[in-house]
Amino acid sequence: MTDTRDVFRLLEPWEKNVFYIVALITVIVFIVFTVRRLMRYDIRKLIREKGFWKRFFRAIYDASTNRTLLHGDIFAGVMHFCIFWGMIFLLIGTIILALNIDIIEIVAPSYSFWHGTFYVVYSFILDFFGSIAFIGIIGMMGRRVYLRKTQMSYRTRTLNDHGTERSYILDDWVFVGLLFVVIIGGFILEGLRLRDPKYSEWYSFAGTFTSWLLSAMGISTDMANAVYPHFWWFHGIISFIWIMYVPVSKGWHIFAGILSLSVSDELAGKRLSRPNLESEENFPTGTVKDLTGRSFVMIDACIRCGRCHAACPAQACEHPLSPRDLILNMKPLDPKKKEEKIVGPIIKEEMIWACTTCYACMNRCPLKIEHIPFIVEFRRYLVMVEGNIASDAQNLLKSLERYSNAYSMSNSSRGDWASELNVKVLDEGNETDVLYFAGCAASFDPRNQEVAKSFVRILQKAGIDVAILGPNEGCCGDPARRLGHEFVAQMLMQANVDMLNKLKFRRIVTTCPHCYNTLKNEYPQFGGRYEVYHHTEFLAKLIKEGKIKISASKKETVTYHDSCYLGRYNGVYDAPREILRALGCKIVEMPKNREIAFCCGGGGGKVFMEDKSPIRLSHRRIDEAVNTGASTLATACPFCMTMFEDATKSKDLREKILPHDIVEIIEKGMMEPEDSKPVS
Repeated sequence: MTDTRDVFRLLEPWEKNVFYIVALITVIVFIVFTVRRLMRYDIRKLIREKGFWKRFFRAIYDASTNRTLLHGDIFAGVMHFCIFWGMIFLLIGTIILALNIDIIEIVAPSYSFWHGTFYVVYSFILDFFGSIAFIGIIGMMGRRVYLRKTQMSYRTRTLNDHGTERSYILDDWVFVGLLFVVIIGGFILEGLRLRDPKYSEWYSFAGTFTSWLLSAMGISTDMANAVYPHFWWFHGIISFIWIMYVPVSKGWHIFAGILSLSVSDELAGKRLSRPNLESEENFPTGTVKDLTGRSFVMIDACIRCGRCHAACPAQACEHPLSPRDLILNMKPLDPKKKEEKIVGPIIKEEMIWACTTCYACMNRCPLKIEHIPFIVEFRRYLVMVEGNIASDAQNLLKSLERYSNAYSMSNSSRGDWASELNVKVLDEGNETDVLYFAGCAASFDPRNQEVAKSFVRILQKAGIDVAILGPNEGCCGDPARRLGHEFVAQMLMQANVDMLNKLKFRRIVTTCPHCYNTLKNEYPQFGGRYEVYHHTEFLAKLIKEGKIKISASKKETVTYHDSCYLGRYNGVYDAPREILRALGCKIVEMPKNREIAFCCGGGGGKVFMEDKSPIRLSHRRIDEAVNTGASTLATACPFCMTMFEDATKSKDLREKILPHDIVEIIEKGMMEPEDSKPVS
C-alpha cells in the first residue's frame, strides 16, 4: 500500500464541512484580533520610519536563531528554540497538507504529492519537530515551577493590585497548557490511528511509540477506532482555541517581540531622547499621552520572563523597583485614553526614584525593552512639571544650574586641583593632543582629585601632550539628565559643546564613565562629535605601545568592579583587566562581574542623594568584594569610588579592603626612565 493516510479518517462527510467552517471562523477571529493589536501601535507610522525594514529582517534573524533569548539564560533560550522551531515546522507541515488536499487534489489531482517518499520524509520531520517542541514545553513548564518563588513570581509590592498576579499566572499556564495539549494530542491521535494494523509507519516514530503505550494500556484496535473521531475533534478544537487565544494572550509576544526588536534603538538608555523644550506642548504629562506606538509595542512584547527582575540590583536589595513590574503595570493601558494618569496611580513615585539607571534590566531583556527611557520620562514629568523631587536632588540641580558643577562651588576653582602639576589650560589660543575632561568629581571631590592628579602625572611621564579645560569646563550634564531635569541638562551640554567646538585637540579622555558615556553617545545630539576614550582604554593602549613603562612585579591581590556606565553601557571590560595583569596583579573576580556586575548604587544621580534604604547597593557590593579575599578593590569611576569609600568606612572594612582607581595602581607600578624595559 502506498504510504499516505486519509486526513478525515473515520469522519462523516458533514463533519468535514463543519471542520472547514470552524477553521474559517478561527482564521477570521485571529485576523480581527491581530489587526486590533497592530492598530494599537499605529503600525503604519512605525513601518514608514527610516530603516524599519532593515531592522525588521534583522529581528526575524534574531527570533529564528533565538540569539537574544540565549543571552543570559541558556536553558530558557534552548527550550524556547525547541518550541519555536517545533511549532514553525508543524505550521509548515499544516500548510503543506492544506495545499495538497484543499487545492491540488481538487484542481489537479494528478499532481498530488502527499504520498510515497514525500509522505515518509514529511511524517518523520513532523514527528521529530513535534518531539522537539514537546521537550521545549516540558522544559519551560519545569522552569516556571522551579523559579516560581524568584523571578517567575508575581508576588511583589511593585506590581499593581488589580488582579494582575492571578491573571498573569493563569495566562502563563493557559497558554503553555493549551500548547502542551495540542502537541501531546497530536501524538495521541497518531497513536490511535497506528493501532490499526493496516498502518505500519516506522518513520512516524513518535506516533509508533504512542501506539505502543496505548497497546500496553490495553487499548485495542476497535477501541482506538471508536475513540479516534471524537479525539480528532477534541484535538482540532483545542488547536483552534489556541490559535484564537494567541492575539489576546502571552502568545502575542510572537509578533510583538519581533516588532520590539525591529523598533529598538541600540543606543537606548545610553543616549536619552532630546525633546524640544521651547514649547510647553513638548513637556511630559505623566499620562498615556506620553506613550507612543513604539512604547506600546515594547509594553506588549514583555513575556514576563523575569530576567530584568532578577538582574535588577534595586530589586535584590529590596528597594521599591522591579523593571518587570514597571512594564507589567502599563500593560492594561489603552492608547486611546490619552488623559489616563500613569505617574502615581500606575507607576508609583518610589519606583521611579529607586532606579540607578544601571542598565542591568535592558542588558538582560531578550526583546530589548527600554526600561530606562520610560523611567527617565516619568522623572522628567515629576521634576519639570510637578517639581516633585527629593530636597538633596533639588539642591544638586540648583547647583548645576547656578555653578555648572555638582558641588556648589565656584566653577572658577574647577582647575585648582591641577595647580601643582604644571598642566596647561586649553583655550582658543593653543592646542593639545589629549584633552582631559576631568568632570565634577575629579575637580571638586578631594578623594577623586587624587585620581585626577595620578592620571595627569602618568601622561606627563609618558610624554603625552595633555591639557585640561579648568574653569571653562562645565558638568557634562549626566546627573541632571538622569534625574529628569532636561532643561538643566541641555543647558550644560550645549554650553560644553559650543566651547569644545572652538578648541583644537585630537581626542578627549576622561576618568569618569558618566562623562565618557555622555560625551560619546549624547553630545552628538548637540553637534559635538569627538574621539572619546575612557582613561582605562587609553592607558591600556599606551602600555601596549610601550609609552608607559610599568613593572610586572606588583604581586597584589585585586578584585575589579565593573562600572555600569563603562561596562554594560559601553562594553569596556578587558582594558582595566589587561592593565592589572600587566602590573602583575592577581585578579580575583567577584561572582557578579562584567555584564552582570552589581551596581554601586551611584548612577542616575543617586550618588548625590541620601540613601535611607535598609540595604544599600554599595554595602552589598563591598561585601561581595571582601569575600574574594582581595586587599584592593580596583575601580575606574569616581561615583563608584565615592560609594565604596563611604561603604568601607560605614561598615568598618578599611583594614580588609581599600578602593583604588586603576590609575593609582598604575602610578605605583610605573618605572622610572632608568629602570628596565616595559612590559609588553
